[in-house]
Amino acid sequence: MDYDYSKRGCLLPEGCKDLLDVSKQKAESGFIVTARLPELRSGDFEIKVEGRSLRIVGKLSSSQVPFESVIEVPPGYGVADAQATYFKGQLRIVVPKC
Repeated sequence: MDYDYSKRGCLLPEGCKDLLDVSKQKAESGFIVTARLPELRSGDFEIKVEGRSLRIVGKLSSSQVPFESVIEVPPGYGVADAQATYFKGQLRIVVPKC
């Protein structure tokens, strides 16, 4: 499978380039990651914590095309205490300060 590494640091299969639009910011409440996941249900993807990274993986249910995005969380934030919410195609992950 060919991967496109150019899309905002995301690792996405070819043909799935516009599915995952990830942004990140540091805020008073912590490190915030938002991702637009249009056409997905909450069961179509999962979030994994791997060291200082958050990995969002899943498949678009209509085509079974896999996607993946890895977000590096800077030091000073508690990755293990991250809280995620998903509503109407918008994923929001808040990683609190340590």
